[in-house]
Amino acid sequence: MHRLMEMKFVRRSLMEDFGEKAGYLFSQETGYVYELNETGMFIWNLLKNHTNIDEILNEILRKYNISKKRAKEDLEEFLKKLIEYGLVEVEDDKCSSDRP
Repeated sequence: MHRLMEMKFVRRSLMEDFGEKAGYLFSQETGYVYELNETGMFIWNLLKNHTNIDEILNEILRKYNISKKRAKEDLEEFLKKLIEYGLVEVEDDKCSSDRP
């Protein structure tokens, strides 16, 4: 399994404004606003209660009619963006040694 999928994630403390089809995250630290679509909001909310990516992947598969391969690829891409933008922190000792 891909290393990213083995990591655990902790959401950063951000202000949220979610509607039915789109939502916004506001970082008081940086002043940036991030827009999420419906799927992004769904995953963001799952990160509140689940740090295990397999659990999140299973929830995505329950909600959306897509293949596991596609769901996994899309989830990995979304998580990479969250990491890149500093919206989540990785919390996993076995992976921390691989990072610079």
